[in-house]
Amino acid sequence: MTGATLMSAALAVAACFVALGGGPVRDRLSLVSARRAMSAANGDGLLGIAAGDLVPIDTAADTHAAQQRTARRQVVACLVVAAAIFSLIGGVIGVVLAVGAAVAGPRILRRLEPGDRRRRRVQIEVSAAMVADLLAACLASGASTPAATAATASAVGGPSAELLNECVAQFELGADHRRVWAPLMAEPALAPIARAILRSAETGAPLTSTLLRVGDDLRSTRKAQLDQAAQAVGVKAVGPLGLCFLPAFMLLGVVPLIASLISNGLE
Repeated sequence: MTGATLMSAALAVAACFVALGGGPVRDRLSLVSARRAMSAANGDGLLGIAAGDLVPIDTAADTHAAQQRTARRQVVACLVVAAAIFSLIGGVIGVVLAVGAAVAGPRILRRLEPGDRRRRRVQIEVSAAMVADLLAACLASGASTPAATAATASAVGGPSAELLNECVAQFELGADHRRVWAPLMAEPALAPIARAILRSAETGAPLTSTLLRVGDDLRSTRKAQLDQAAQAVGVKAVGPLGLCFLPAFMLLGVVPLIASLISNGLE
């Protein structure tokens, strides 16, 4: 194995390490640390302090910062891959391929959704309508908004419960309505619920009936997404099926016929 191959392999490993580095773990640890600090402050009897004295967790800002860190890691990983390609191939072709990897690589990686993020998104989309219905049921029974949010979080579980618990923590800190529901606004599937609650808080409209309508809309949206995904399966299956059946048809149907015609012509 030559030195260029070893260097390329080392650069490829480095690219994988950079692309899949410990950014999410550090983000999660920082979030947990902030939550612990908030819990300690609440336990020391600081709930009576004004909301401006305690800085709540801004979930939207944290999500944006995490996305920026991920984008930077992807750019660095593509640059490392470009260096590996150039060291392995070299010449004009190596330069062209390296430039292509450095330029097109980040765009391709941005379109790819990590598996854990996709599973989290799907879980939130599935439970969104249930969140709206449970909130409406709790509010209709006479519970306050923080109590209804906490009860809904304990019932649904999963990523939606984590976001609802963050809203409950914001309630306990005495934050304003927009900051309270910022965790839900950061998720497209739960954003209609947050917008309905904010409209009700600003206009005084009945929230229970609004949440029930939002739940129906979320179920309709989810059904349309599933129907679209089911229709796309048939389209996406055409290519693999064609690659499988077309060579078999050629070998079993066309080739024997041509061979038979050639043999009969020779006779």
